[in-house]
Amino acid sequence: MQNNVNGPIQPPAPPPGQGIRFIDALKFIFTMDNAWSNILTLSVLLLIPIVGQITMYGWYCEIMQRLARNDPKPIPQFKFSDFTHYLSRGVSPFVTQMLLTMPFSMIMGAIGGVVGMMIAIAAQTAPRHSRGEPPVALLAIYGVVILVSILMGPFIAIVINAGVVRAELTEELGKVLSAKAIFGYIKLTWFTTLYSSFLYGFLASFVVLLGMLCCYVGIFPAMVIVTTGMTHLRFQIYQSYLAKGGEPIPLKAPVPIPSEQAGF
Repeated sequence: MQNNVNGPIQPPAPPPGQGIRFIDALKFIFTMDNAWSNILTLSVLLLIPIVGQITMYGWYCEIMQRLARNDPKPIPQFKFSDFTHYLSRGVSPFVTQMLLTMPFSMIMGAIGGVVGMMIAIAAQTAPRHSRGEPPVALLAIYGVVILVSILMGPFIAIVINAGVVRAELTEELGKVLSAKAIFGYIKLTWFTTLYSSFLYGFLASFVVLLGMLCCYVGIFPAMVIVTTGMTHLRFQIYQSYLAKGGEPIPLKAPVPIPSEQAGF
């Protein structure tokens, strides 16, 4: 392992023959002390529109970098005194996700516009069944829209994963938005990301459902558990990438957390 924190660093490799550990990812936040205190504090953060989400991204950056350094305490206790610290660090992954989803949003917007015109034409010109049922053409158009949305979902997940991992480790947009680096990462991780996202999403859906059953307010703690687990999942995929011969991503130098530096 390289010890230069300003350059590429090789995270600990997964044990031989060990695949993605979905349950470990889902339970990840409970490996820290006072886990529920952290979960409830972060649940309040989720109530703050946009800014709260960006701050969460900054917290995930710290977690990902500690995992990459094999820190024995990879999850820092979130304190509102560190709010601005994490807010500034969360800008890079937040902007990265926005920029990488923009092409897909534009495609879906264009498809939506074309489909809207086709639906309008079909509704006016196609004959209706005697019972007033919609024309077959209209149903076919809806089917195509749903199919395109389903097919694009995995591609979006694969691209976003590649970009966000780089953003969390480097926190520099210049290093993140390198098409060569992103496609190189996708080349070695697309299949792992694809099945991991599907299986983790399936398991996480039960946690979210349980949260919704707790008078709905439980949805916020559930989302904290699930999204923190996704950070651990991204790290596992990064380990898989390195095990396949991928080039280590430059790691940001350690940044002191204000509350930890102050000793409270």
